[in-house]
Amino acid sequence: MTEQDKGLNEAFSTIITNPAEWHEDGLLDVRRRIDPNGPPHGCLYGCGPNLCKGTELEAYLKDREQFDQMIYVGDGSNDFCPILRLRA
Repeated sequence: MTEQDKGLNEAFSTIITNPAEWHEDGLLDVRRRIDPNGPPHGCLYGCGPNLCKGTELEAYLKDREQFDQMIYVGDGSNDFCPILRLRA
């Protein structure tokens, strides 16, 4: 464990987010996950144009075994879409 990660790398198995990288000058360059020149994702439930959280959640769960429990934590209206797609 490095001083920078504070043990968080072991706390998460997968992180789904916009691609980003640090530059030598200390600035963080964040890019869109969905190509702005491609077709829109068409989400009707409040996801931003750069990422549909519901589509990402479905893709994540598609090839995985059933979980006994799943906890989804959100912080705003753009989390309504993935909440609708959670399985029973």
